[in-house]
Amino acid sequence: MSHVTAAHYQDRDVVFSMGWGYHKRMELEYTYFEAEDGFFVGWFDNFPEDVTQGRTLEELEEMLTDMYKCLNLAKYHKRKLVLA
Repeated sequence: MSHVTAAHYQDRDVVFSMGWGYHKRMELEYTYFEAEDGFFVGWFDNFPEDVTQGRTLEELEEMLTDMYKCLNLAKYHKRKLVLA
């Protein structure tokens, strides 16, 4: 990933339309920046370790929507790894 200064970061809201026969309006904030290669890189503020990208902001929001659906369905487990 290209080096980007904090001044290039912007916050936006994304609205989700969930499937499965019903629509649930949900607004979540995400942070993004435009990388040197022109891609938009973004992540949810409450999931900063999960990053995705898109060629446009609209594509980035589609990718974030898919990522949120996966995160929302995932069952998280924590483990500790000890490196020698």
